[in-house]
This record gives sequence, C-alpha cells and structure tokens, in this order.
Amino acid sequence: MADGVIPPNALIEERLLNVTSIFQKYHWDCGIACAQMVLSVVAPNIPAEEEDFDAVRQKLKIGKSVWTINLAHIMHHFGVKHYFCTITLGVDPTYQHVGFYTKRDGAESFTEEEKKINELFSSAPEIGINVEKRSVDNTEIINHLAAGDNLAIVLIDSSILRCINCDHKHGIMFNCCVLQDCTSGYQGHFVVLCGFSKPKQLFFFKNPTFHEDLCDICCCSFENLTKARKSHGTDEDILFAYR
Repeated sequence: MADGVIPPNALIEERLLNVTSIFQKYHWDCGIACAQMVLSVVAPNIPAEEEDFDAVRQKLKIGKSVWTINLAHIMHHFGVKHYFCTITLGVDPTYQHVGFYTKRDGAESFTEEEKKINELFSSAPEIGINVEKRSVDNTEIINHLAAGDNLAIVLIDSSILRCINCDHKHGIMFNCCVLQDCTSGYQGHFVVLCGFSKPKQLFFFKNPTFHEDLCDICCCSFENLTKARKSHGTDEDILFAYR
C-alpha cells in the first residue's frame, strides 16, 4: 500500500456477484465447469454451448485429469486477463504417493501426466500465461473480488470445505463433495469464489457439483476456506480472472 493510500476496493465490506450455475457432468470435470462459469461473467460474449467448449478442450489437449494450469490455458485461449498463483511451478513429485493423483479413472499414469503438466508450466510465460510462485492471503482474494466483476477459481480439499448454508439446510455437517469418495484423504475439487462478507467473515462460492441438496450459493468461513485451499495436495492454486 504505497504512501499509506488505501485502495477504494479495500473499503468494500461485502460483495456477491451473480453467477449462473454450470454443473459438472462427470467426476473429473469440476474445473471445466468452473471455467465455464467464470467465462459467462468475465467474457459473456463467448459462446457457452457445450459442443463449442468440448472443441476448445480438445484443441488444448485437456483430458480427464484437469489441473489449474489447464484452466489458465483456457483463460488465455479466450483472451481473459488472469493470473495464476501457486506454491509449486509444476507437479510436486510427492503426489505420486497421494491416492487422489494416482487412482483417478481415465487419467494417464502419474509419470506421463507429470511430464505433460510440467511442459505446460514451462511454456506458459512465452505464450502470455501469467503464473506466479507464491502464496496468497485472504486480503488479496477479497481485494480482487471487490474490484469489479472479478472471480477466482480455487483448488480446495473438498474433504475439508464446509458450506454453512448447506449445513443449516440439513441440520448436519453436509460435505461439499458428493460425487467422490471423501473418506480416503485428500480430494481435489475446484470452486468459483464469487463474493465475501467482511462483517460475517465469509466467502461465497459456486460449487459445480450437482446435487439437489446443495445450495445455489454456498458459503464458508474465511478460516475454513484457508484450511481447504492450503491442504497438502492443492499447491495453494488460485486462478484470478478479470472482467
């Protein structure tokens, strides 16, 4: 904060952006659904038809294992201003011992996937994909969401993330991950951050998982999101998108 000047967006106490729900169709495409939700807001003139998006996914060679760097490539493909923050530039080799990364149906072997994803990271700067190796705090996320019609896709451990609205709806702790087995440790999942409330210490998000018992707008505490997005396996990945 230069010369003690407080940016105008830092004074905003609450914001909730209206985002049309787009749900994943399979167990592996939550990131794709999140990218579609983001594009519907930050680039509303882009065709959202399913067949068009499938063609883009094929063009970018995105298979059934979707990483945050793949989503950054989608943003770049559509000319969306973005930046991607992560604490690991590439694939953490220790993930070969994490079941989520080695037991996914339809995914390549870990070694093949590691090579492909590392190549995407290596080529990112030369084609204009903005990747920064660093951690992000809640203040930065809030300031981003407060500055216009901005959104963020965040990788979380869905075995940790809890929606307060869903919990209240059912009177129990309702797990946000309903398409996967959440009893076996880390479960990677993408959600779209679309708002916040400083007084209530809440983040609002869109969950691409479809279930009749889920809320249209989910919310979690600042603390819960921090735990979920900094769980081992996420690399603290967050993709900021601007309108």
